[in-house]
Amino acid sequence: APRAAGGELERHVAAERVAHEVRGLPAELVQGPVTLINARLEVRPEGQPWSIALFGTNLLDELYIVSGAADPSGFGAAEFNVAHERRWGVSIELGW
Repeated sequence: APRAAGGELERHVAAERVAHEVRGLPAELVQGPVTLINARLEVRPEGQPWSIALFGTNLLDELYIVSGAADPSGFGAAEFNVAHERRWGVSIELGW
């Protein structure tokens, strides 16, 4: 990791293309691929027991299905859960 002001600066950006292909699913549970981008920027001063980081997940705010169930032979209903929307925050860690 690069050195910054007597410490370490870590950068991490991840982009991935997510697609699930399962045969026989009802149309309500089929979704095309989405691109997810997550990032983290962390500073850890040299000789200090702490670090601080800015982070973000699902930065493009993609709406996609993470799980679901369908009952086409019963009531004909389909239920699904979507992923978390865009999230960002600050993380502070202290070690001793």
